[in-house]
Amino acid sequence: MTEKKTTQNCLKNSDKLDWLFAFLRRLRQFDGVEGLFNDLKANLPDVISFSSMKMVVPSFLDKSWVFDSTRETHEAGREKSALVDNVLTGIGTLGRVYFSRATVNLKSAGQSGEAATLAVPLAYEKTWGVLALESDSFSDEGVTLMNILSVNIGIYFEEQSCRSELNIFTQQLQKLHILIRSLLLTHNRDHLMEGMLGYLKSVIPHSACAVYIFEDHSDGNPKMKCLAWYEEENISVPNNELALKCAHSMTSVTESETGIMSRYVSPIFFQSRLVGAVDLYKPSGIAPKELEMYQLLIDYVSSFWVLYDLIVKKEEEASVDHLTGLWNRRYMLNRFQEEAERIARYGGNACVVIGDMGNFKHINDNYGHSKGDEVLAKVAKSIRKCLRFSDCVGRYGGDEFIMLLPNTSKADVNIVLGRINAELGLLRIASGKDAIIDVVLDFGVAAFPDEAPTFMDAINLADDCMYAKKNARKIPAR
Repeated sequence: MTEKKTTQNCLKNSDKLDWLFAFLRRLRQFDGVEGLFNDLKANLPDVISFSSMKMVVPSFLDKSWVFDSTRETHEAGREKSALVDNVLTGIGTLGRVYFSRATVNLKSAGQSGEAATLAVPLAYEKTWGVLALESDSFSDEGVTLMNILSVNIGIYFEEQSCRSELNIFTQQLQKLHILIRSLLLTHNRDHLMEGMLGYLKSVIPHSACAVYIFEDHSDGNPKMKCLAWYEEENISVPNNELALKCAHSMTSVTESETGIMSRYVSPIFFQSRLVGAVDLYKPSGIAPKELEMYQLLIDYVSSFWVLYDLIVKKEEEASVDHLTGLWNRRYMLNRFQEEAERIARYGGNACVVIGDMGNFKHINDNYGHSKGDEVLAKVAKSIRKCLRFSDCVGRYGGDEFIMLLPNTSKADVNIVLGRINAELGLLRIASGKDAIIDVVLDFGVAAFPDEAPTFMDAINLADDCMYAKKNARKIPAR
């Protein structure tokens, strides 16, 4: 009510008042900046006579906007860059109005062909742009109307900007929610890194990011390696000096270019111990809202990192035979299933090996179970030493060992078993009675899928072959 009375005091002409209130009712319904300008171009001549109108908005919704009533939109775009630069650097009438936030009315001096210019800032809390008219002259009521228009258009820009920021923030939260739900379904740190970097790339465009892990922090000189990263065209991850600084200081560190924060390195803690850092780089400057989302994500990442480490530790405890350090029976059977699925999809083959200690009962009976445990652990170490990284060995039960050798023929297996026997022959396990305990292993081998349709069939076949060799060894030669 007060605003209406003030407007009536400024504008005595009822036509201008009616026009103004009609415009304000339409203002929230415009289809963006172009819709606003087109409405002014079509309807403002009803109350203010002008020969041309320009509107320059240097930055709104991440774009620059330039309009000229005497040209088509695409034609005005040719001078867009120059006009925006002039406004942002304070050059000319439009630039002066933009920086001073004050109306400029350059009245005609009467020379032939010279027009008057009326320019008003589109501003409320923030200056968004400039609206300028050219005519023979402008009345005081016309100037007043333009001043009222400029404030309301400034409010419109701020409302639209806030609504856009809120929509963007909501979308970012939705993406974060989806990411967190997906991370809850996986226990893989690689997936954590992949999801985190994908999210950052989507919510902080024109940036680069790297995730570092500190493997050893005990001597004050952390050994660091890069786990994952993303880069955009012409934007590369800088050197890791700032990440090392973060490791030494145990706090977030920043770097600025021309007064704008362009880099932010945040630590990742696990049980109060620094284990990693996330290095975000955006040459054009990291906006406060972007930093807020970045830090929120890092907090989640730190929590998931802790969760994953605990899960991995528990899974290893459930999958490892504590006496020998080898995989246990349950893990090995799962591994066989995975290998069967791989072979079914991509082809290939594998061999199953069952190994059994031929004199284990003798060792336990004569030297005690603790000595038997020692023998099992040392035999396990010898077997593991002779296998490839892609091979897998576990304790199948008691004194039996089981091996999975992917993409290996039976001829190649015999070479591997030869290496294992040679390694076992080097074992020197003291019995406590000035004697060395000899270790004997009987092996059985089966090829999958050549000799058995399933891995369980291959395991049973290898087991039968192993017992056949054991029995043959026990039968004295004639």
